[in-house]
Amino acid sequence: MNSLNDRTADFFRVMDRVRRAWRKITPCDFLNKSQLRTLMEISRQTQRLEEDTGKSTGVPLSVLACAMNLSLPALSQRMRTLEELGYIERVPDPCDRRVIGLRLTLEGEKTKQEAHEHFTFLLTETLNRLGPENSRQLIELLSLLAQAFEETGSQSYEQKTTVEDITL
Repeated sequence: MNSLNDRTADFFRVMDRVRRAWRKITPCDFLNKSQLRTLMEISRQTQRLEEDTGKSTGVPLSVLACAMNLSLPALSQRMRTLEELGYIERVPDPCDRRVIGLRLTLEGEKTKQEAHEHFTFLLTETLNRLGPENSRQLIELLSLLAQAFEETGSQSYEQKTTVEDITL
């Protein structure tokens, strides 16, 4: 049992270290990871819509929220910030004026590209330090960890009656 507690404590410490280190890595001085992810998804969804419809329209907030697995209120707040920064704009749907779409401004496209290149460089440098085999293993293990967290997170503590029932 002590071994399980030691592993749990070690795991917690390492994950906390990773979390703190990850917070320090930003795509650039003027954009955080969530904002970059949002700009990238708006760009991707805009391109997809243009390919599907042949029209250059904005991405509806509901489509973006679904693609990003975020709630509308959480995404709305992020959109206000990105709009204030001048990175996105709201555009009415030409077929239904009640629907408002989002698209990147020229400044948003430029910022997304610069931040993406810088962030990719940082992550590539980090993975290069680990080497190809360790990088591959890490990605596989992190995928398994995410899956385990997702599955474990859906269970309540009361469902696990004893420490022996908890497996790591």
